[in-house]
Amino acid sequence: MVQPRRGHVKGQPQVICPLGDSWVYSYAARTGELIWKFDTNRKDTVYPTTRNELIATPVILGQQDVHRQRPGPEHGEGPGHLWCVDITGTAT
Repeated sequence: MVQPRRGHVKGQPQVICPLGDSWVYSYAARTGELIWKFDTNRKDTVYPTTRNELIATPVILGQQDVHRQRPGPEHGEGPGHLWCVDITGTAT
């Protein structure tokens, strides 16, 4: 089970949430306001054949967040991805 992770970026506490839609969201811990979001799949992916799921709790390394992703077990084998996201930005 993937769990949210709490961290501090630029002095601001964030809660980083990898969710079931394969997006990673970051919320301000005090207000719940969306700070940024990241789609871990390429834009040309199609569910369920090439769209992958997040499989691990994120790891915060300084100002970066690392995520692992692979196809769900019910969809067979396929390529996985390792993402390293700059978490100092904001949603646009």
